[in-house]
Amino acid sequence: MRLLSSLMTMGFRILLRLMLSRMHMAIENKNRACLTSIYVSLLDETVSKGSEINDEQRTIILASLFRPSTVGIVKDEGFSLDPSIVAGISKVLTPK
Repeated sequence: MRLLSSLMTMGFRILLRLMLSRMHMAIENKNRACLTSIYVSLLDETVSKGSEINDEQRTIILASLFRPSTVGIVKDEGFSLDPSIVAGISKVLTPK
């Protein structure tokens, strides 16, 4: 019974981490889409006025667009099994 509840808890934690990571990446992608839209609008506006975006503005926008993204909100805390799970698995796998 204890093994089953430990496995269910571990499964729930994995699913929760995946869900939070997916939500974080969706927010990250929406932000980048918005930045891209702003950059294109800025380009259109400067072209219509006959001017250009200066290098400082271009560097700021492109650095924001192409920054590395993290995998998710929750940092990986490493995969460690609960000692009770390890004991339960070793009891099952040990020949009698």
